[in-house]
Amino acid sequence: MNKLKLALIAAALGLAGPSFSQDLINKVPGESNMVLAINGKAFFKHVDAAQVNAIFARLGFFKNVMGNNNPINTNDIQDMGIDIKANAYINSITTDSVQFIGGLFPLNDRSKFESLLPKNKKIEQVNGLSTIYSTDRTMRLSWDNNTIYAMGGVAMYNYFSRDDIKQRYGFLEQEEAAVYEEPVLVDSAAVEFEAWDPENETVESAAEAAVAAAEAAEEAEAAVAEAAEEVKEAASTHVVLKGTKSNVKQAEETTVTTEIIAPPMISGTLEESEIAEVDSVLAQDEYQDDYYLEYRRIENHNDSIKNVLVAGWLDAKLNDVIAGKGKRITSKKLRNIKDNELIRFEIDHIDEMYGYFYPADMLYGTFGMRPAFNYGYQSASGAAVIEGNKLKVIGDMTFDKTMTKYYRDMYKNKLNPEFYKYLDKNALGFMTLNINTEAYIKHMPNIVTRVFGENQENRYGEIIDVFATSFDILLDEAAIAKVFKGDNLIVLNGVTKKEVTYTDYEYDEDYNYTEVERTKTENIPDFLWMFSSDDVRIFEKLIKIGIREEGLVDHGGIYELKTGSREVIKPFLLIHKGIVFLGNDLEKLKAIKDNSYRGVGDKTYVNLAKKNPMVALFNTPKLPSMLSQLDIPVHRSMQKTVDELSKYGNIYMVASPMKGNSMQGELAIEFPQGEKNALSFLVNLIDNWTLQLED
Repeated sequence: MNKLKLALIAAALGLAGPSFSQDLINKVPGESNMVLAINGKAFFKHVDAAQVNAIFARLGFFKNVMGNNNPINTNDIQDMGIDIKANAYINSITTDSVQFIGGLFPLNDRSKFESLLPKNKKIEQVNGLSTIYSTDRTMRLSWDNNTIYAMGGVAMYNYFSRDDIKQRYGFLEQEEAAVYEEPVLVDSAAVEFEAWDPENETVESAAEAAVAAAEAAEEAEAAVAEAAEEVKEAASTHVVLKGTKSNVKQAEETTVTTEIIAPPMISGTLEESEIAEVDSVLAQDEYQDDYYLEYRRIENHNDSIKNVLVAGWLDAKLNDVIAGKGKRITSKKLRNIKDNELIRFEIDHIDEMYGYFYPADMLYGTFGMRPAFNYGYQSASGAAVIEGNKLKVIGDMTFDKTMTKYYRDMYKNKLNPEFYKYLDKNALGFMTLNINTEAYIKHMPNIVTRVFGENQENRYGEIIDVFATSFDILLDEAAIAKVFKGDNLIVLNGVTKKEVTYTDYEYDEDYNYTEVERTKTENIPDFLWMFSSDDVRIFEKLIKIGIREEGLVDHGGIYELKTGSREVIKPFLLIHKGIVFLGNDLEKLKAIKDNSYRGVGDKTYVNLAKKNPMVALFNTPKLPSMLSQLDIPVHRSMQKTVDELSKYGNIYMVASPMKGNSMQGELAIEFPQGEKNALSFLVNLIDNWTLQLED
């Protein structure tokens, strides 16, 4: 069974297997960097299992979950032996040398589950548990009467790229490809060549390639067998450490001498046979084939060693999980997942985890620096929550003490109350971003130093430190904060039809052209951006320069920014009562300047903007009419779905202020009324799509 089949089984178990949950959470390793809890009880509380079965059947799930040509004897996920009313858990353990992805899934009928497995697949007994492996044994599935234990292992690139690790485990090195330079040939008309028989040449080349491939395969197989013996003991002694290197025994070094045959050299005086050989394309192809076969032999050798190591580490790790060795997960939220939470995840030790993945050696080789990438992240958690007809994804991120102070200072700004009246309920959408400019400029040099300049191997560390210090000295954050306070509101009011004037050209019979002014009607997005400023002198000076240089046009205190003749969006600038406005609706800006604008902010929008430093909202019911106004074509298969968007609620994303050492966020969409809940609506939508696929 290959990796894809095992992955499909794990995915099926994750959906079907989410009575026994407390026992399973007690088996989740405490060293896990990431844990995902799948609440099967909540999922099937909100949707009908029969409808899910119908969707799976149309998508071919039951026919292909165990691989092509091996359909299972059921069309019901409840007959797969999995307890769909219990919780399942997926976890990740990341070390410097290997990443483990594991899963715990509850069984309620072992015989039904075993009946789904391919008949020709060997089931082994490992520590008393029935077990199947992937071909390279880097994925394992074991089960008893109550639980399915799944785990896969992936070798970490950075670890196995180290020279000391390559030497320890007997990796082979790829040699640089010899540069094949074609010499200048004599006139081919003066040389007689043997007639070339394409058919015979193809047969001979294929035969030679087959022999070479067979020899390379035999050599790789022998090397793998030898490597397996050498790393067997090292694999069995592997232990997981956080923030340190893997503790493995030194394997005997294997020295393999590889000789790559260089292309034939050309002497100063060319013989007829030599010219024929150089001129032959087949000679070049033969060299390239030899090099490719050698390259693949070395890659297969090294990959096989990695697989042997990973397989040994994986067996040891999963055996510990099954035996309950080591600390267990202690998260209260994971242990007490709520009835309306479909999934919940927690990620810990983020700073250590992403340190294993970023390409440090490549950055150092390219730029001569090893950035610390110290953003101060500690942990993250979140959940997908059903609240009536609303689906929400909530999450939070925790920071270390230093970054907590920085972010608390940077995001303590409040939106100017004068902005609220522009949050019209008929707006297509809006976005707010409130940053304390003074705190941002004050802390940014320290943040840059933490991210890029702290690593001692970073040759540019001192340069970055000088830049950060200069930034701190030269900029007066208090003065800049008066010019740009940091509260921003961008409103997209919709799409309006406007008559646009543009310059065109007419040509006579001699291709002489004359400029002509034409008009056309365009659908233009109507936007308005505003931010507060306690010191507008810099803007006033820029306006004077712009008018003098004919880059601005004065419309009675509202200034048009000149654009190209074919640009349909003409932006206008207005400074009024300590607010800088930039928009493309001249009439609205005139009303704002004359104090005749009578906007009323939507209560829901205003509450979101008041409470959160960042909000992005899209008024979904307005989308169908906007697409129609813009003459954007919609495929007939999607027309019904697009039309129904007018019944949706808003889609919004918010970032909340800092609480303690964490920042919270939320993404939500409100589905139409009529279905039992948001999840039921989503499943019904997918059901309709799969029905259309059958048509």
